[in-house]
Amino acid sequence: MPTDVSLPASILTAQQYEEQQMAARYSTESELGRDAFLKLFTTQLTNQNPLEPMDNEAFVSQLAQFSALESMKAMQASMDQVALSINSGKFVAGSNLLGRLVENNYGIVTAGGGEMGKASVTLDTPAEELIIRAYDVEGNEVYTRNFGRQTPGEVQIDWAGEDNNGDALPYGPYKLVVSALLGGMSRYLKVNALEKISAVHWDSEIQEYSVETESGRILSAQEITSLQI
Repeated sequence: MPTDVSLPASILTAQQYEEQQMAARYSTESELGRDAFLKLFTTQLTNQNPLEPMDNEAFVSQLAQFSALESMKAMQASMDQVALSINSGKFVAGSNLLGRLVENNYGIVTAGGGEMGKASVTLDTPAEELIIRAYDVEGNEVYTRNFGRQTPGEVQIDWAGEDNNGDALPYGPYKLVVSALLGGMSRYLKVNALEKISAVHWDSEIQEYSVETESGRILSAQEITSLQI
């Protein structure tokens, strides 16, 4: 009388082992991408049993999977091309900023060598006098002028980049410091000035450009809020 013997769950029959290996192989192949899928599909067609050919539904299903994979690859390539075009456009836009004047609120201007330094201050009340001082990058005072009495409002400052004798200073960044005599008390004012963009940098990690001014200040694209020629 035959005896029914059940194998422990941890031990597989030859058929179970073969099915497990097949499943693992299919799983691995599916992760390898389009070429591996096509190779597997072609091998499957070549080695099928002529007397028991592949089921039509299975055949159509695998063709649909391959078609979907091809579409995804084409879409990915198209998206990569779009991203490349966008990034190229960003960098070209950034490079067009070279030589443009960007605004700051701490008095740095690009002047000298025939270049005019442009800035402005705002007075809320009349000033008995308005004094402008310019300093070079080493902190030396190179220019001083008293503009006298000023009415409330915006005061435009056009400094020719010259010293007190009218001689042209070397081209480069200078800091303008403006003080006003208000009600008999001397007060420093916030100076809005323009400095020149000297370089454009591309950050491949964030896919964005930044600009560098002649004073060494680095600005991201989002920080550029005002430009002048």
